[in-house]
Amino acid sequence: MVYGQLARLLEQLRKINEEKYSYILRDDIKKMFEGLVGCTTDAISNISNACTMVAYHTKGGLLNKLRDIRDGMINSIVADFVRRRHTNKSPATEIHYANVYKKLLQDTEWSVGIPIVEIFINNEERKMIDGFFIDLKEILLNVISYDRIIVHYGSKVYQTCQEIVSVSESHVGENKTALTNKGYKALIDYTLSVSECIKGEDIITRQKDNSMFLKPNANAIHCAIAEALALQKR
Repeated sequence: MVYGQLARLLEQLRKINEEKYSYILRDDIKKMFEGLVGCTTDAISNISNACTMVAYHTKGGLLNKLRDIRDGMINSIVADFVRRRHTNKSPATEIHYANVYKKLLQDTEWSVGIPIVEIFINNEERKMIDGFFIDLKEILLNVISYDRIIVHYGSKVYQTCQEIVSVSESHVGENKTALTNKGYKALIDYTLSVSECIKGEDIITRQKDNSMFLKPNANAIHCAIAEALALQKR
């Protein structure tokens, strides 16, 4: 059964347009291979997560990108919950507990990816997980919201913009917010590659003398994402 899952997931990855989505594959597939050091279900979990994240991006649209971030946040919360509640377990078994929790989340608003068939957790351990599950849902209810996801995504985009501008040929003199023409083009190219809703005016301020500066914070990016999300959810 688990090898059937593995074959289906690898087939999904094989069908992805590698050239068109290279910037996505680079990050998500790298994460997948970093996790292929454990047992079979460990490997399947990491491949499943990679497939899910790539699928959200390649389907396009802001909702899919925010869903990717949401799933990453949920996976992190589940992993942290396992470490705190199942303290007598070795790090190598954490992913098996996490898989059972994510299977329980499948029929809730916090469902993530493709459920993994977990064969390494016995009935006694499953009863313990069932008992803790309500506490996990309470944490997710308090933490997971689109407001937080928008801020997380927008801040990440802005941080990358800062990194782009920090390159010497992208800024003027010692001022790492003053843009050269090359820096301006690099920022526009980057935002076009990651989001259709973030425009040049959301990241760049143009003065009367046509000098250009990276905005001092991510507020305009957050607003652009929120407005676009509201339109898509109508």
